[in-house]
Amino acid sequence: MDVTSYVYTTGKSNASFGCYGCREASDLKPDEAMMGFPYRRFKRLIEALKEMKAKGPIERVRKKAIYHLYTKQRESPEKK
Repeated sequence: MDVTSYVYTTGKSNASFGCYGCREASDLKPDEAMMGFPYRRFKRLIEALKEMKAKGPIERVRKKAIYHLYTKQRESPEKK
């Protein structure tokens, strides 16, 4: 209901982790959530997803460069 009727009646996007009943009825996995978007926003949503794919932020983030830099520094701290 949170990602369907709320979106339909308000025209606003919404996200939900789902209540117990929703999770039972929808087979939603523990690490999944649902999002609802008004139809009028779908064109821009698709454009944004294509832009993200073209720029590659997901691949860049998945490399975890900052994390590796941080853990490397922690493993071999500079001596003062």
